[in-house]
Amino acid sequence: MRKSAALLLVLVFLTASSIITLSPAKAQSLETIFIKADGSVEGTDKIQRDENDVYTLTGNISGRILVQRSNIIIDGAGYTLEGNGDGKGIDLSNGRTTDKSRDMITNVTVKNTRIIQFEYGIACWHTQNHTFIGNYVANSDIAHAVGFSIRSVGNNTLRYNTILSEVNIIYSARVNVITENNFIEGGLFVGVECPEPVVDRNYWSDYLTKYPNATEIGNTGVWDTPYCWDMEYHDSLGYTDNHPLVEPVSAPVDFTGPSILFLSIENKTYDEGSIPLNFTVNEAVTQITYSLDGKENITITGNTTLTGLPNGDHNLTIYAEDESGNVGASETMYFSVDVPFPTALVVAASIIAIVVVSAVLLVYFRKRNSGRNQ
Repeated sequence: MRKSAALLLVLVFLTASSIITLSPAKAQSLETIFIKADGSVEGTDKIQRDENDVYTLTGNISGRILVQRSNIIIDGAGYTLEGNGDGKGIDLSNGRTTDKSRDMITNVTVKNTRIIQFEYGIACWHTQNHTFIGNYVANSDIAHAVGFSIRSVGNNTLRYNTILSEVNIIYSARVNVITENNFIEGGLFVGVECPEPVVDRNYWSDYLTKYPNATEIGNTGVWDTPYCWDMEYHDSLGYTDNHPLVEPVSAPVDFTGPSILFLSIENKTYDEGSIPLNFTVNEAVTQITYSLDGKENITITGNTTLTGLPNGDHNLTIYAEDESGNVGASETMYFSVDVPFPTALVVAASIIAIVVVSAVLLVYFRKRNSGRNQ
């Protein structure tokens, strides 16, 4: 009897221990990391910023990143941003959901980052013109999790991402481009009030389940039957991928933006208002722009000349985007223009004026003397 009682106590203890062991750990609170409007990073020492506004992770991070600066690149360098099951992983909204007076964040590139365990992996709310390339977003074990959440405005590009949760587009006023991504679990939800996104050449893990009789078109890597998403909800739009991929896609190895080197403009003072802008780029590019004195970017096709530069201090940065979507920036060149006052012209004009006045006076006095003699 005692042995039975002892055995029962041991079983109870082991059962209790198992229950304790198997109980889920309480979610830990996460730090909020800021990429601030002035360019500084607050909340971690695992993000390094360079002179071209590229913010590179140097290790795995447990926390969420709140972006308050436009025209930057966040390069995960293969490291992981991990959450605790709620909130936003990378938040580009800058609080505009509730406060429209805040600046709209634009032109942010997020690449090569593993983003896991957030309710929203990347949140693009009331923001626009972003590029997401080569990221891994996995929140599939969280109920109703969204990998990419795009709300209002839009005009974003998703490419080479591996997505294990839903891409959600609602209230978007502009077209979003979704191409060459891997949809492993989950799919794409598009609200009826949105323009249909450009969806092409993606890999869908459930493709053969939906289209078991599909065949590859030659050796093109494309199935012969378009992938059509059914309207599962009354307030959502269907979409069609006309070139669904047979195999998952891999992000390009190149995650480095082009290198741009100035050849003509230097950090010095120029005595003329027209200056040749010559430079080199180390790879093929799809677009080249420059920004003078922090103003809006101007697109160029190659070497050019800056004309009509006023006297004073100036700064110039050149940007280039390569065929993989990576954006590189030159160093910012600071220079001055000081066109001297044209003294030679003044002297010439003064001499002419003196001659003219002298001739007039000579004629005057001759007439005067002639009148006296009569």
